[in-house]
Amino acid sequence: MIKVIAFDLNGVLFPTPRKINSTVLEFVKECKSLGFMTVAASNASKGSFEWRSRKFGLMNVFDGRVISSDIGIRKPSKEFFEYMIEILGFFPEEILLVDDSDRNIQNASELGIVCVKYEGEESLDVVRKMLE
Repeated sequence: MIKVIAFDLNGVLFPTPRKINSTVLEFVKECKSLGFMTVAASNASKGSFEWRSRKFGLMNVFDGRVISSDIGIRKPSKEFFEYMIEILGFFPEEILLVDDSDRNIQNASELGIVCVKYEGEESLDVVRKMLE
C-alpha cells in the first residue's frame, strides 16, 4: 500500500526551471489532502530549490524533501534512493516515485520503490488508479 509519493521537480513539477506545472502542483495537493505523505525528490541545486520553494510555496505542499545538494548524492545513483528510503522510514513498496527519467525509475524500482514515469499530465491518471 502506497503511503508516500515522491515527485521529481525538474521535468515533472517544473517543465522549465522557472515555470511550474500548475496541474501537477494541484495533483500534489490532492495527494496530500488524501492523506499521502508528499516529498520533493530532486537533483535541484540548493539555490534553485530555495528560490522555487519561496516563489511557489513548495514546502507548504510537500511534507519533506530529498534534494541532492542537501545530501551530496545525485539521482540516478542507487545511494540517493537508498537514502530516501532510510530517511522517510517506509518500506520501498510503500513509496511511489513520479519521475521523468528512465534511469531514475530503473534504479529506484530495482530497490523496490514503486515508479510511474511522467510523460505528461495523463501520467497523473495512472497514479490516481494506483492510489485507489
